[in-house]
Amino acid sequence: MSFLRSKKIIVLILVIAIALIISEQFTAVQHLTAKTTCQLYVFLKYDNKDLKFKEVEYVPQFGDYFVSYEDKTQKKYSFIVSPQFFPILVKYDSLESTP
Repeated sequence: MSFLRSKKIIVLILVIAIALIISEQFTAVQHLTAKTTCQLYVFLKYDNKDLKFKEVEYVPQFGDYFVSYEDKTQKKYSFIVSPQFFPILVKYDSLESTP
């Protein structure tokens, strides 16, 4: 009986993984993934800076997503999230290069 249960769990995980891979082919889902990735990154790394999300934009020349934030003084910060088809890697963080 436990073999059947573990087999069902494996099948469920595979179905979810396939659905995720298929959904990531749509531009709207890619934008949402890039935004969510960056929001999580900013929350974990810069929660004390009170940054507000501004926009996410795909830049085809680089093949990456540029995500913009602003602080209370209207100073802009940008992050680059890649790759295009599954944007979960923050490649550039403008706060890390700022003293």
